[in-house]
Amino acid sequence: MEIPSTMLSRRSFLSALASVLAAVKAGGAKPRTALSNGILPSTTVDSAAPGRTVIVYSDASPQIRLAAKEIRRYVFQRTGELLPIRARASGRSIALRVDASLEPQEYRLKTRGDTLAISGGSAVAVLYGAYDFVEKLGVRFYLHGDVIPDGKIPFVLPNLDETHKPLFALRGVNPWGSHPFGFDAWGTDDYKAVFTQLTKLRMNFLGIHCYPEGLPYAEPTVWQGLPGDFDSQGRVKSSYVSHYYNTLVKGNWGPILPKKTSEFSFGGAQLFERDDWAPPVMVGHCPRVRQ
Repeated sequence: MEIPSTMLSRRSFLSALASVLAAVKAGGAKPRTALSNGILPSTTVDSAAPGRTVIVYSDASPQIRLAAKEIRRYVFQRTGELLPIRARASGRSIALRVDASLEPQEYRLKTRGDTLAISGGSAVAVLYGAYDFVEKLGVRFYLHGDVIPDGKIPFVLPNLDETHKPLFALRGVNPWGSHPFGFDAWGTDDYKAVFTQLTKLRMNFLGIHCYPEGLPYAEPTVWQGLPGDFDSQGRVKSSYVSHYYNTLVKGNWGPILPKKTSEFSFGGAQLFERDDWAPPVMVGHCPRVRQ
């Protein structure tokens, strides 16, 4: 199986969350079309016809343009066929559009003639519909990354008539800090990867569980201060000492003791390039930032 580079290294808790996320993904008012061999519906529209086109309107939002690119990317990964992206219909097509008759997070996949329309009540809902379509190719999305089946399949334009909307307005995850396996260890790329996967799972919320009290152990993700301690853009002028978890500091939670990574047992030392494993912002400041 191909595991794309969005996979988060050393984030085992993300894998454990994947099964939970499946239970709160966007549901549907209508049952989903049954899959043939776990790939695409057996009824298709002229599966031998060439020239499918992903349609993007000239005034399409960034989310719809992303939806078009994502469909093209995953169709290519599964079939080897690179679909062109055009501003207007040209033969058999996948059309992406906003439909004001749908609710903001509701989307519809409907085939009419030689066109599969993926519509949504908002640009984000269209993106949700695009990822639903990609799942019909056999691709599976998890918080730790994508799983793409081995081998290629022929590309067919499916005959669909489905409408889906989420069961809950807010859907997401609530990672904790103060742990080596929490968001304390994340860098910018990790946050981007999590947000990317949450969208594929039709999620729209990331809650950060923090403890801002207990100086000098206050977590830096949350800041406490008074009016005048920050500017009109919310930028803090000064702060108390704080730090993220790293391998040289004793955490407030759990039995994990400070230890150089070079002293880890059973080959664990080979996984780290430095003794003070920490998020990028803490490099050079371990175990704690000095006053």
